[in-house]
Amino acid sequence: MKYTGCLFTALVLSITALPGYGHDLSGFVERNGRLYIALDPAISEDVHAAASVATNMSASPHVRAMAIQVLTNNPSAHIDVLRMATRDPSLLCRMNAAEALTGYDPTIAAETAREVLRQLMSSPPARSSEYYNGYRAAILLAQTGDPSGFNFITDRLTHAKYLSEKVSSLDALPEFRLFPEVAASQVVLQFIENTIPVLAQGDPASRQEANILLSRSFLALFRLHAVDAIPQMRTWGTRLPDNLQKELDYIIRRIEANGDLD
Repeated sequence: MKYTGCLFTALVLSITALPGYGHDLSGFVERNGRLYIALDPAISEDVHAAASVATNMSASPHVRAMAIQVLTNNPSAHIDVLRMATRDPSLLCRMNAAEALTGYDPTIAAETAREVLRQLMSSPPARSSEYYNGYRAAILLAQTGDPSGFNFITDRLTHAKYLSEKVSSLDALPEFRLFPEVAASQVVLQFIENTIPVLAQGDPASRQEANILLSRSFLALFRLHAVDAIPQMRTWGTRLPDNLQKELDYIIRRIEANGDLD
């Protein structure tokens, strides 16, 4: 059985109960052979209860985060609670609240995102999964006209230990397409140039990772509308295996088509 869900690893979650809500406010729900963490319906179906849990420091961070997520269905009715949640010790809770506030209090949303990035850049988190909240923060800022999260993204692309983080970095870079001063396309191009030689290494695991990263990089160039990069992209074909050559050719055609439309 595969275990996934809600961005969280499989953990047993329970908190000190609110009066009238029993002891277990979260647990596991199985759907289609997968386990998902879920709030007790007494919380997930009652926004007033969710608002109480969202700022209850007796609750586990994951439960608070899920309660905040319940409030995002109607953020305008819970602005004060969401503002309080942007000061939660948990980065996950802060970013859930910040994203919900983007359309209602963009100043606090942006300040929260910047503080999350400052915290992650100043000292490595205890769990690498916390970096996910940095990606969210950088994207939130980019989508509101602030490219200040770009350095976080490029730092993780360069220094991340895990494939999933590098993929997240490549997926985030196109959010900076409208900021020519950061030259996101050049970052992707240089990453590709550095990664192609790995395909010739003897280690199968390294080759497989490089294959995945190159495929994701090509997609990033497409999303960046990197028309100017096409001449350089054409030089890679003979250095790639057949599957990546086909992907590259397809991406080049799509970029050219978009360029014609522009």
